[in-house]
Amino acid sequence: WPQYPTAAAATRLVNKGVTVVASIGNECDLGTFAAGAPGVGKKVIGVASVDNTHFQSPYFEVEGVKIGYNEMSNADPAPTSGTEEIVFVGRGCAAEDATATPPVPPGGDPYLVDPNGKVALIVRGACSFRDKVLRAQAAGATVAVVQNSGPGNFYGQLGEPDVAYPAVSISGEDGAYIQGLEPVDLTWSDQMDSFPNPTGGYISDFSSYGLAADLSLKPDIAAPGGSIYSTYVMEKADYATLGGTSMASPHVAGAAALLLEAHPNTPSQAVRRILQNSADPLEWNLAPGSGLGESIHRQGAGLLDIDDSILATTRIEPGKISLGESEGAPAVHTITIENNGDADVTYDLTHEGYGDFIPGTNGMVATTGTFADYMEFWLSFDFVVMPPSVFVPAGGEATVDVTFVPDTWWEVDLSTYGGHILFEPQGGGQD
Repeated sequence: WPQYPTAAAATRLVNKGVTVVASIGNECDLGTFAAGAPGVGKKVIGVASVDNTHFQSPYFEVEGVKIGYNEMSNADPAPTSGTEEIVFVGRGCAAEDATATPPVPPGGDPYLVDPNGKVALIVRGACSFRDKVLRAQAAGATVAVVQNSGPGNFYGQLGEPDVAYPAVSISGEDGAYIQGLEPVDLTWSDQMDSFPNPTGGYISDFSSYGLAADLSLKPDIAAPGGSIYSTYVMEKADYATLGGTSMASPHVAGAAALLLEAHPNTPSQAVRRILQNSADPLEWNLAPGSGLGESIHRQGAGLLDIDDSILATTRIEPGKISLGESEGAPAVHTITIENNGDADVTYDLTHEGYGDFIPGTNGMVATTGTFADYMEFWLSFDFVVMPPSVFVPAGGEATVDVTFVPDTWWEVDLSTYGGHILFEPQGGGQD
């Protein structure tokens, strides 16, 4: 809740002149309303994570092709030299699980190939990473390589206690490539390289959904947080590639420092709005290229764009609007446009739900921590009423009233939806 002690304390810091940036959390698997404190603080900048366009990682080679991998936490390091055969064994789940999709049969998944003395390639899903890795170890595999069940790579955790056995993860694309070559050998390397990230530019699969528990809009903005190469604990390595909103929030903190350096008299309570004004809306991470947008209560205003934020001569307040419960009468909100430039500007106003669609979700999380009637959807209706344009004189400001009309045909309880209002200058310029 925004009233949680760390969230409330962070908001007090903003009131005292400090810009506070905080991670929104890595609990996507908990569904909606999973945003965490202090990121949900009323005046805090709560940050979601976007995957990096590339990732820096160690690699092994298969048929001369470099395959980047992530070492799983609580596992031994991967080899750095040597050549050995890699075989695909399937899901590799050891125990019966009737709730898995597809279910794990009694006695566990049968291995497609005996991995004894070889590297075991295991596909993600249906049971824990620890279960897969321990079973590969017991079967005599030299290393467990877990392939993602979807695009891109991931960061796997084996949990406590540590497993004295090497385990790494690779992308779904690289796993499919290896499967298509069997039988085939891999050669380990002690080098690192940079690899394109298939999910680069999209919300990270771990990044938490809002809203905050009081229905205020969170997160506020997104920044790179997936596959970030940076300094690490010296006892383990000098550098490492990791992912989390804990990597995204420092990017926004650094951006806020650049903004305050360029505009030193900016109030702490205005920084979030300025960054939101120039953020770039993101596409839905599960449908790349579709034109469908990521839910607003997962991306906030969109991807941080610091140069546009610093160079902008127009500022719009508020940076976000939280509608709260919207099943009652239409809600009217006033937006103020301030033009600090040398020329008059006329802005055309449109609302964006990514084409004719408004991104949203339905459902909350049951007390068991599982989804309860959870789904994502796109509503096709026109629910924003506002003037088509607004004139803002140089050095002056103007206001517009925007009316949000509750939809009459979409009556599924607990639905959460959102979009962007776009101010586009006539004759060109920054949106």
